[in-house]
Amino acid sequence: MKTQLNILAVGDSKTTAQPGYVSKIIADLNLSTSYAWSETPARIGDGSTWKTNMLYFANAYHVAFPSANIRLTKVWKASSDAAIAVANAKIDEMYAENAWMKTGINEIFLEGGDNGATYYYDTPAVHPNALGNALWATNFRTLVGW
Repeated sequence: MKTQLNILAVGDSKTTAQPGYVSKIIADLNLSTSYAWSETPARIGDGSTWKTNMLYFANAYHVAFPSANIRLTKVWKASSDAAIAVANAKIDEMYAENAWMKTGINEIFLEGGDNGATYYYDTPAVHPNALGNALWATNFRTLVGW
């Protein structure tokens, strides 16, 4: 099980074990990472601890790779609107507070007007299917100009 401490330790190891030039860093906050810091969606609370942990990673990468383009992806998850809204609001705060941080994609497009049925292979929508992954990649490439 992922815990707050072992996730932070992994982040520390990644910033020290990857020397060299890095031009882009993308933090894709999928369900397991988004909720690992708060244990469950219901425990994300006001999001302040979650934000502190996300900034820990973002700042570590920014210090290790100051010229990298760091983007945070806003998440979407079926039936988790309240927790996701808190997390995404905290991401907006991080964008506003850190000029070096760039806007990432917002995964709301994966909702597809059908609560994820088109773009996910499981219920509730957790893992994108091939169509969802292709759509995610297209949106990402457009965002970063690839």
